[in-house]
Amino acid sequence: MSRERHTVAGESRTRAGRGVVAFDNSGTLSDPVVESARFLDDGDFEGPVPTVRVDRPAALVNVALEDPAILDTDAPLGTVLADGDVSVRLALSNVETTEAAARRATLADGVAPARPLFGAAERIRERVTEDHGHEDPPVGVQLVVELDPGSIHRGFAYGSVPRADARSTVEAAREQGFDVHLVSGDAAHVLESVAARVGVPTGNVHAYQSPDGKAETVSALRDRDGGPVVMVGDYVNDRLAFERADRAVLVCPDGEEPDPTLARRVDAVAGSLSEVLARL
Repeated sequence: MSRERHTVAGESRTRAGRGVVAFDNSGTLSDPVVESARFLDDGDFEGPVPTVRVDRPAALVNVALEDPAILDTDAPLGTVLADGDVSVRLALSNVETTEAAARRATLADGVAPARPLFGAAERIRERVTEDHGHEDPPVGVQLVVELDPGSIHRGFAYGSVPRADARSTVEAAREQGFDVHLVSGDAAHVLESVAARVGVPTGNVHAYQSPDGKAETVSALRDRDGGPVVMVGDYVNDRLAFERADRAVLVCPDGEEPDPTLARRVDAVAGSLSEVLARL
């Protein structure tokens, strides 16, 4: 195991006792439901942001919109977000960048229209309501932005549906004495809805977390409680939090091979959310 170990109160923690369990959301506690809107016909941006060629700096950004209604216009997205003074948060990038740079690039786009993204948000509401029975489900918005010169290539509206075993997993972790937190790049209103459904206290929700932000939150939770922190996640944006945690668990569905880069950073791989309990 190449992952760095952290020491708490002079004791090397090779397994977690009572402390904090920090769950990622999408792909871990919940399944995302996504609708996309393409603004530019560019194959380089068909895959996830980390796979975009590094000579084309790109970022995935979160748009802090609880109500996507302001997107119901033919005006450019960049203009709508700037005029509404909407917060734009860095979620992930394929190069080292800052939240300020990602915001500038997003607001610089004067071409991508807002309305297709509004349509995607409406479709998400309909799908989550019809398929999962969630009334008035919260919807998050993300954008794939090329940082130089500043152009929005794709937009996403997403909902979050807790997995069937999410609530029982959270309850069992709390019964074992763990303080359960939700640490995710997803929007605050989306995470608060998930937290209410699975039994995570609202005060334990940490939203709009970049990879660096997740790692900092793990450290802050350890400093606050003076005990070990277990990080449970599923994706590359959890990698820094995995390294910072006292114990790291990668959720990878049975039958799938875990990403080797992530597998080297964790202590255990769980084939399901329920299996996480045996890995704590």
